[in-house]
Amino acid sequence: MSFNLSQQEAQSTSSLQEIRATRLAKVEELKKLGLIPYAYQ
Repeated sequence: MSFNLSQQEAQSTSSLQEIRATRLAKVEELKKLGLIPYAYQ
């Protein structure tokens, strides 16, 4: 699972926080399904 970011987004702290929150939400979703995301180890 990869996220494509523009340079502007990558430099914006608020965008990074949103991306982290999105990743966390996806990780929690996968955990509920009984899966361990590859990057989450």
